[in-house]
Amino acid sequence: MSQLKPIESKNLRLPAGLHLLSYLEAVDNNNPPLVNLAVPMGQVDSQVSFLFQDPRNEGFLNKPNDRAVVRVVGKPAEIMVGIFVTPECTSAEIKFEAKPLSSDATTATDENITETTKEDVLSEKNYPLAFSGHVQWQGDVQLAAGEALGNPEKNWRIESFAIHWPEKPAEVDIEYYCHVNNLGQSPKSSLNALVGTKARALPIAAISAQLTGANADRYDLTIEVIFSETGVRTLSTEGELTWGLHDNEYLTAIRGIVTEKVMAEEPVVTDNVVENIWADAVQSEPIKEETSAENIWDDSVGEQTPQNAWENATDETAPTEKKPAFTVQTF
Repeated sequence: MSQLKPIESKNLRLPAGLHLLSYLEAVDNNNPPLVNLAVPMGQVDSQVSFLFQDPRNEGFLNKPNDRAVVRVVGKPAEIMVGIFVTPECTSAEIKFEAKPLSSDATTATDENITETTKEDVLSEKNYPLAFSGHVQWQGDVQLAAGEALGNPEKNWRIESFAIHWPEKPAEVDIEYYCHVNNLGQSPKSSLNALVGTKARALPIAAISAQLTGANADRYDLTIEVIFSETGVRTLSTEGELTWGLHDNEYLTAIRGIVTEKVMAEEPVVTDNVVENIWADAVQSEPIKEETSAENIWDDSVGEQTPQNAWENATDETAPTEKKPAFTVQTF
């Protein structure tokens, strides 16, 4: 993964329901580009989860015919789709299809991808998490629930952090730990415990977090982080360490939320409709949302003081060669 180079990214805006994202074609079939799927930070009114065809390649579609199912609960959500290439790749041009499977809970089956949603869930209550920690050039920091720890615009490293859960329900906890450069893996800790170091200039290279306790299955944990080069990544829900895509990357920001689950009364099945859901697509009759998710990668922010908007979180500059054409196939 260390030789991967980011080329281009686009944001999809997906309504609530199930969606099939398919990597259809690549000009260079011998060394095809990789397609990365991620969720931008800050979408507290929606919950997004992925089911990848190959769990070993979590976060990526590696070649044509790879697919992933995306599930959105709550309000419409943004999905970031990025192209990465290896040095051997001769063309970054691909075709990519975004196909809604339903407008609500249903069952999606497509050859190698099956997701059963008879016990689908809807968001009942959100619990934004609070963070504290030690940040380069800032020192010790304590934040309110919902705020992001760190400053990725300045690429300052987070050297330690603690997770806090105000109004935490009974019989549920969060277990987390990290990997610190030159020290290795920290001990596993629970809420309010600090992991990492302070004032030793040792960056955090990877982190892990998962729900524990008798009532853990009643909630969903979503923690998103920004690494110094990769940008936004969503932590694994299985308690595995999540790293950046490149060597020597370090943690620059972290934010999270816990969502309570409630059983859906009755799954609703709708006809499959294929439509262009790219963020910049032209629609004849655009639907006006009461509250739309802010594009946190908006380059127009300029030099304003960051307020956890996380604009321009990736420092990588665009290559001089011709950028790939993201093509969405419709029928």
